[in-house]
Amino acid sequence: MSRRARLGRATEDPARWVLVVEFESVVAYRRALSPFPVREHVVPLLSEALTDEASVLEVVAAASGGSVERRESLLAADSGSVRIGEAAGPEVPPR
Repeated sequence: MSRRARLGRATEDPARWVLVVEFESVVAYRRALSPFPVREHVVPLLSEALTDEASVLEVVAAASGGSVERRESLLAADSGSVRIGEAAGPEVPPR
């Protein structure tokens, strides 16, 4: 049985996601992945995992006890277009 699950998104690339599922034990993990219909969907997903890239992630959904909690993004709406130090907007050089 899984303890909880979290879905996170990379803060620097909103197209990159991570799914973290915590299990009570290795036996519980193996039991959860043993049915063929589960493996049919999970194995192709796991085969696309990028294991050599570091990233900062924010949790956008968390599941525990059969319920899912959606979390609002902490990133500013303009986070993809405004650079560090330009919190009020792009800097305009003086004339």
